[in-house]
Amino acid sequence: MIDLIKVSEAAAILKVSKQQIYLLCEQKLIPHLRLGGKGKSIRIDRQELVKWIEEQHEKSKLHTD
Repeated sequence: MIDLIKVSEAAAILKVSKQQIYLLCEQKLIPHLRLGGKGKSIRIDRQELVKWIEEQHEKSKLHTD
């Protein structure tokens, strides 16, 4: 089952501002859905967000090793 979360929830998970989440979405760096087209509500699949976080963590480990 897909668990869609709001930008504010994603911001809390990543411990960043909502504006940072909007920026990541605008730059297509974080997986998200726009409900109703551009300028409308953004939702993020919680499992996809966790997967993205893990991928970012792995990438950062490669650069520090």
